Amino acid sequence: MVSDVNSHAPDGQPWRITVLRNRNGMVATFMDWGATWLSARVPMQNGSVREALLGCATPSDYLHQDAYLARPLAATPTASPLPS
Repeated sequence: MVSDVNSHAPDGQPWRITVLRNRNGMVATFMDWGATWLSARVPMQNGSVREALLGCATPSDYLHQDAYLARPLAATPTASPLPS
């Protein structure tokens, strides 16, 4: 789970953190800096909750890591057509 969300991005603006919840108890957290998925907390059948993502402890830590497994679709200038 991400902590220290009150810190600021390099441009001096606060991070914009968006939290989505569903009725089953799953919680997904995103930030606007780099379109980063910060957390995915998944409720288990035994009542516990597990973090499903590997990530950094604070939003500021993402500025110093270089592991990127994907990129957001919005970063692609044009979409490739689907094969027929």
